[in-house]
Amino acid sequence: KQLRKRHRHVIRMVNDMHQKLSRWLAANYNQVLLSSFQIAEMSHFKFKTLLKYKMDCVGERVVECEEEYTSKTCSSCGGSKNDLGGSSTYKCSFCHVVRDRDVNTAKSIFHKNVQMLV
Repeated sequence: KQLRKRHRHVIRMVNDMHQKLSRWLAANYNQVLLSSFQIAEMSHFKFKTLLKYKMDCVGERVVECEEEYTSKTCSSCGGSKNDLGGSSTYKCSFCHVVRDRDVNTAKSIFHKNVQMLV
């Protein structure tokens, strides 16, 4: 019974965060570049659906993009690194930039798909 109660609480917190974040994005941006999620990732799918709805309500748009190889691509020089390992830091073998791996991937996704934004 306690476990169910905590689980419901977590679900409500996630839903609340999705509502607030999607509202904030729709209020502050006219376009959002969003990675295509797998349908199996239901929480992400719900967020994507909610964000599209809120952006549509204010006359703005969500642009879905692909993210193949972006974690292996340097966001500074475009070089590719196949041996990422489990490190949380991306170190480019070509231009020697050092960045948080998630930040590097986000920048790579943007650089790869920026032409989709109008």
